[in-house]
Amino acid sequence: MLRNNPLQLALVLAAFLLPFGGAMPSICMLLIGLSMFRMLITRQLALRIHSPVRVVLLLLLFASYLAGTCYSSRADLAWHSLQIALPLLLWPLLLSIASPVIRVTPILRSFGAGCAVALGACLLHAGFEYLFITHYIDSLFYANLSLFVHPGYFAMYLLFAICLALVHPLRSRLLQFGLMIWLVSGIFLLSSRTTLLSLALLALIGLPLYFLLQKRWKISLLIITSFLILSGVTWKLLDEVQRYRISRLLEVFHESKPDLSSVESLDARIFAWKSAASLIAGRPAFGYGTGMADLRLQGEYQRRGLSGLLSEKLNAHNEYLQIWLTLGIPGLLALLLHFGAGLPVYMKRRYWPGLAFIFLIFIHFLTESMLERQAGVAFFAFFNALLLFTQEKNPYPAIP
Repeated sequence: MLRNNPLQLALVLAAFLLPFGGAMPSICMLLIGLSMFRMLITRQLALRIHSPVRVVLLLLLFASYLAGTCYSSRADLAWHSLQIALPLLLWPLLLSIASPVIRVTPILRSFGAGCAVALGACLLHAGFEYLFITHYIDSLFYANLSLFVHPGYFAMYLLFAICLALVHPLRSRLLQFGLMIWLVSGIFLLSSRTTLLSLALLALIGLPLYFLLQKRWKISLLIITSFLILSGVTWKLLDEVQRYRISRLLEVFHESKPDLSSVESLDARIFAWKSAASLIAGRPAFGYGTGMADLRLQGEYQRRGLSGLLSEKLNAHNEYLQIWLTLGIPGLLALLLHFGAGLPVYMKRRYWPGLAFIFLIFIHFLTESMLERQAGVAFFAFFNALLLFTQEKNPYPAIP
């Protein structure tokens, strides 16, 4: 199958390499384009856009970025943002044309394998640092562990891989169980609060409820027990810095004197959200233009005395606020249409990979400006288009 379909092979490779970040997504997109060109020349593929209405819905977001360049006051920043946003244009077009010859299951499994291998590489590197250089347990956690992409994004990758492993299980139950434990352990070590919250919702509510409805209470009990045991073990291993990050989820709401120099705590995100909201109130209709959001935020941080956020030049840490600040109400609507275009179809067909993807994106957009980084926009654009254009001919089997 793969030998006779170079496009399928290129997509499998792209999914595998996505967790490794860097230039990998761009290289794979080039390989996919060359594979499509070859199949078009040999007439194995027709140059036809399938589901044109959905394609238009997905392209509205990139069109908003393009329109935002018209009133951006910094052409260099606008061009840089357009380069980052380019996958929002290319993936919907490429995958819409390629959808008739794509089998999605091998691609999704390849992404899970890539996540497992990338996590292994990260742990080998972190373990070497811990044993031979730093001798600090902190080397095994958060940013010190994540070797290729931002730890919050990598943790999200791992959680999505877990969801895919549940809906497309391996033949060996022992290997399946080992893969799940491996990926869940990686999430705990990465200590991303948003992903841990998402995992808790799935492990303590979503999956147990699903299996209980099927009268499989033993599996429900196993999931809850495994999650609680892993939580306890990880908490014991965490050093004071990482425990502080997690505990801030509860303490921030009782803090009487917030730290204005904070960067990593939940305080920092709240300060960023308030700053973004203040700027949005000044230009709610069309925002400040492509590439201008971070520059405006830095000025607001300076005005408010937020030295920590200013020194790190942090963004809004909320994609909804970030896009509203940049492109106004039209951009926000385009964003919601982009990742919500498949929601009615996914719900009607009970297509669980698509529903899991939307759930994770919705949650992580609340605390991260994912489309400001290549790792975030590559993941979002690739899987949003892949799942939307291939779900109709890949009916989802019941969770085993």
